[in-house]
Amino acid sequence: MTAQQEPQTKATEPHGAAETEPHGAAETEPQAPEPQIDWKAEARKWEQRAKENSAARKELDEIKRERMTETERMAAEAKDATARAEAAEAELERMRADAKRASDAAEVAAEFGVPANLLTQPDREAMVEQAKAIREYAGGVPAAPVFGRDGAKPATKHRKTPKDEFDEWFDSQI
Repeated sequence: MTAQQEPQTKATEPHGAAETEPHGAAETEPQAPEPQIDWKAEARKWEQRAKENSAARKELDEIKRERMTETERMAAEAKDATARAEAAEAELERMRADAKRASDAAEVAAEFGVPANLLTQPDREAMVEQAKAIREYAGGVPAAPVFGRDGAKPATKHRKTPKDEFDEWFDSQI
């Protein structure tokens, strides 16, 4: 602040206001708690407003169409048709890309012997690298034991304990 502005500031303050008010008095006043907001009610209110605005927008569009000349109306319809065609072309391109990706995933999965749903990369080269990594990882994972009979524990070859040896000897003596 400059020296010229200071006296003007003091002149606008009430006489003695700066001297009688303690520093930070506004901070010590208790503030009223903020009222609780019913968010669901607010959401319903704004949803209703959006519906009303949508209806009003449709009415406005109809009024504008009624006021248009035949040439303007045809131009607007052509513009709408062009926009719809562009959207359809974009959707078709997306579908073609998805089909190509699925085809590539199936081919790479068959080539490397990995499930196609594990291949998440967007292009074929990346899928090949991913399939190699999956196959390398899966090669080191031990296979689950094979059960000879339904639900029975597989036969295991293990050493005989001294108790087993004694039981065999005892049975042979009888």
